[in-house]
Amino acid sequence: MKILVTGSHGFIGTHLVAALKAFAENEVIPFDCKTGQNILAKPQLYQSMQGCEAVVHLAAQKSVPRSWQEPNQFFKTNITGTYEVLKVAVDLKVKRVVVASSSSAAYGLSPYAVSKMTTEWLAQMFWNTFQLDAVCLRFFNVFGPGQD
Repeated sequence: MKILVTGSHGFIGTHLVAALKAFAENEVIPFDCKTGQNILAKPQLYQSMQGCEAVVHLAAQKSVPRSWQEPNQFFKTNITGTYEVLKVAVDLKVKRVVVASSSSAAYGLSPYAVSKMTTEWLAQMFWNTFQLDAVCLRFFNVFGPGQD
């Protein structure tokens, strides 16, 4: 299965990419700002997502405190970026998209929390409108080897 992983160089992304690559039948396409890729750049998304059966969308701005200092950056990356990933997935007929959310979306009130809650609403909207098979995962206190 060909799988695009956005945020592939982040803490969760690096572990997920390694786990997905452990299965010989998976072709994993890493996508991350640390390698010059941008979820807001549609041409990059179209090129990277071409032929993918699934997308795991982990790319996001993180940090509740920083979201108060840079709310527009959080909204742009987390909300608009997620919209672009979902839209390209529909256009390219990707079978499933997994969207990373956060427990902050349900239990907090900050620009970060609002942005993550909105990503969940976007996934639901794309299901209702385009029947895109999308699922949201609310991570809570993720920790492990390699965490900074």
